[in-house]
Amino acid sequence: SEEKIINYFSDYGISLEDLKKTDLFITKEDNSFFGRFKGRITFPIFNYSNKIVGFGARSLGVSKIKYINSQESSIFKKSEILFGLTQNYEVIKKNKEVILVEGYMDVISMYQNNFGCALSSMGTSLSSNQIYKLWNLADVPFICFDGDQAGQESSKKIALKILEFLSPGKSFKFIILPPQYDPDSFFNKNNYQEFNSLKDNSLGLADFLWKILIKSFNDFSPEFIAKIDETIRSYSNKIKNKSVSTEYFKFLMNKKN
Repeated sequence: SEEKIINYFSDYGISLEDLKKTDLFITKEDNSFFGRFKGRITFPIFNYSNKIVGFGARSLGVSKIKYINSQESSIFKKSEILFGLTQNYEVIKKNKEVILVEGYMDVISMYQNNFGCALSSMGTSLSSNQIYKLWNLADVPFICFDGDQAGQESSKKIALKILEFLSPGKSFKFIILPPQYDPDSFFNKNNYQEFNSLKDNSLGLADFLWKILIKSFNDFSPEFIAKIDETIRSYSNKIKNKSVSTEYFKFLMNKKN
């Protein structure tokens, strides 16, 4: 209970006011408070220096909000964290392989199924900080988001975000899950070999972008083919590295032809 937590920390000289600053409690309108993570299984979130800077929590019962995180603060910034790095660093370092997933339950499920290389950005966005950190761990990290429409839209946004930062030898691949699955639920019905098969058939970034591009067109009249040319040019122009930008333009134009 909240009272037990307060009493526990008071024995260490930590006051209620200090506890409120930790984001462990939510203050109600009548100035009473309750535990932010009450009724949830709670996971510590480490920064790149292996220090706990926040918590993530999953509801154990029926809740409108399935997952919650600590609020952002001076020490907890989601854009500067990859969940699971502390626990999986040695495996990642040894194998030079990383799989980015959406949530911490996905990371844990992957680990339980012999993929000790999964990390999570705790959401569906990816910052430049996280992109470069992933590249420090592997030249071509994998992204494996939920197989539903929302997950694939998130993958598309990340693919377009990554373009700006590409350099020779650095890229990403995309593991496409069946529509009804996220990585966690996939392993409820499938095994290591079946996931590995999806991984072996992952799409490189350029092929993934081509798939996105073609899906957006259902008319291949001359004016729409011209629109494809414009889109290819806009994708290529996002890439700051000139040599990579040139190669992407050639690759995608060859796909069109």
